[in-house]
Amino acid sequence: MARVPSYPKTTALVSRALGLPPEALAAGFVAATPAELTQLVALRRQVIGDALTWDDARYLGWRYDLGSPGRGGGECWVVKRGDEVLAMLGSERIRVRHQGRAVDGLSVMDIAVRPEFDGVGLGVWMAMHLCERVDCVLAIGSNANSRALVTRVFERLPDRRSYAHLFEFGPTLSRRWHSGVRAPVVGALAGWGMALWRGSVALTRTRSLRIEPLARFDAGIDALVSASRSGAEIAVDRDAHFQNWRLMENPRSAYTVWAAREGAELVGWIAVRAKASEDGKQVMVIEDMLARADDRGAAVLTALLCRCFKQARALGCERITVIACHPQNERVLRRLGFFAHRADAETLSVRCRDDVLNAAIAAGVPWHLTGANTDRDD
Repeated sequence: MARVPSYPKTTALVSRALGLPPEALAAGFVAATPAELTQLVALRRQVIGDALTWDDARYLGWRYDLGSPGRGGGECWVVKRGDEVLAMLGSERIRVRHQGRAVDGLSVMDIAVRPEFDGVGLGVWMAMHLCERVDCVLAIGSNANSRALVTRVFERLPDRRSYAHLFEFGPTLSRRWHSGVRAPVVGALAGWGMALWRGSVALTRTRSLRIEPLARFDAGIDALVSASRSGAEIAVDRDAHFQNWRLMENPRSAYTVWAAREGAELVGWIAVRAKASEDGKQVMVIEDMLARADDRGAAVLTALLCRCFKQARALGCERITVIACHPQNERVLRRLGFFAHRADAETLSVRCRDDVLNAAIAAGVPWHLTGANTDRDD
């Protein structure tokens, strides 16, 4: 396990910095309610700055319970000093499953501390205090602000992988070669070759599959979710309620969900969205995908990805991107021309007090996670 700071020592240091007794600090760590919403939005505006371009009050009301149990996906925890909100830490309720055992836990996100309290350890203390309450806490992903906190509090696991499939190679080659001389020619040849490859894959896909839009998830997904578990993996549970909340009701991102069916049976799905990237190019993002954990599942994922290729081309996307953390999914992605590239934000970390699950984690059992297990909507 990673070496972590002492919780009592951190509590004493943070309490002293804030001018609060340790018991007052702990008592001020509470679940946010609508009464704190205005302060939460102002705090996030301070921390996120101009990058906060969405209706944040609506987003927070969707993501967190805010006094109405079950309305969101979890609690938004705040540290209060009197009526002042000094910091916040978001959490999503999760159930981590391995070989039939389920461990209830939380996934942390949305860490924000008022700028005048940067450096006193308040963010670290919030994460540690939450870890004292539950058996398993995940930190999925990180950024420049949270990376040091995650490293101090959690055990770092192998990173998730970022993959990309290119439709237009020229811009990428120009950026890498710092020259526009060879890039157009080589890019055109590479694009032509990849188009032929996509066409050949589409011709060989399973013809018994029907790919169609999915408007809502229902309890019928339970059989597929069960069949998607290989046993040799650690997965975060999902059900129809979570899928609808995460993908269909999300106020920040509009997803298209494609379902794969054989007859009336749901055998797989994939959720995508189109967005403009930082370089101004149109990009398709695969946020979620699921199929059986066998060769039949690999064929289903192939068919779903072929449908995404068609949609991406119709929308004029330069590339498709996906974060993957699942051996079967990644094999299919590589076979279809996706290549892995480094992304510093795609970390995975854990703090777990369940002995059986800890043993599996220590043994290097692979995880099954998708982009839907994070809060990277935009």
